[in-house]
Amino acid sequence: MIHKLIVGLGNPGTRYEYTRHNIGFFVLHAKELHWKAWGAQANGAQKNSEISEVQHSQSKIYFLKPLTYMNKSGEAVLEFMHFYKIPIEELCVLHDDLDLEFGVVRLKQGGGEGGHRGLVSLTQCLGTAAYSRIRIGIGHPVKRGLFLDPADYVLQKFNPEEEKMLPDITKKATQAVDAFIEGADSFQKLMNSFNQRPGA
Repeated sequence: MIHKLIVGLGNPGTRYEYTRHNIGFFVLHAKELHWKAWGAQANGAQKNSEISEVQHSQSKIYFLKPLTYMNKSGEAVLEFMHFYKIPIEELCVLHDDLDLEFGVVRLKQGGGEGGHRGLVSLTQCLGTAAYSRIRIGIGHPVKRGLFLDPADYVLQKFNPEEEKMLPDITKKATQAVDAFIEGADSFQKLMNSFNQRPGA
C-alpha cells in the first residue's frame, strides 16, 4: 500500500486562526471535511502534529498539521515521515505565498523556499527540497498598497473581501490535492494547466 502525506502549514492556536499565514491549515481542514465522507478518521494530536487519515483505492492518505509553529514545521513532518516510512515523492505541502496575488493557486515540485520559514524548516530537516507544493497566493503588502512589514501582514486576519474568495481558493487547492493523491501524472497535468493561466 502506498502512503501519501498531505501537509498544511500554519501556526497552532486560536490566535492564528483565519490569518493569511494559516491558509494551508484552512484548506487542509476543508479537505479533511470532504474526505470524512469517505471514512477519514481523526487520530488527534500525536508526533507533534494534528493528524487524520483515510484509505483511498490502493493508498493510505495522511493529513497533517504541524503543532510546532511555522519555523519548526520540518521537525514534525520529518518525525512523521520517518515513523511511517513515507518517501519524499509522496509528500505534498500546502502553504501561503507572498509572491502570488491573493487567491492564485500554483503547483510546484522542488525549487526554492522564497523565504517562507515553514518551507525552509522542511527543506533543512528533510535534507532535500524535492517535494511537491501547492502555493496559495496571499499577495504582498507592498503590491497591495499596504505599508506593513510582511511578517505582520501574514499574521493578520483575512479581510471581508478575502473571506469571500476563500471558497473558490479552497476548491482550486483541494482539486490540486486530489490530483496529487491520484498520482504523479495527474499532478503534473494539473500543474501545467494551473501554471499557464493567470487567474488559476
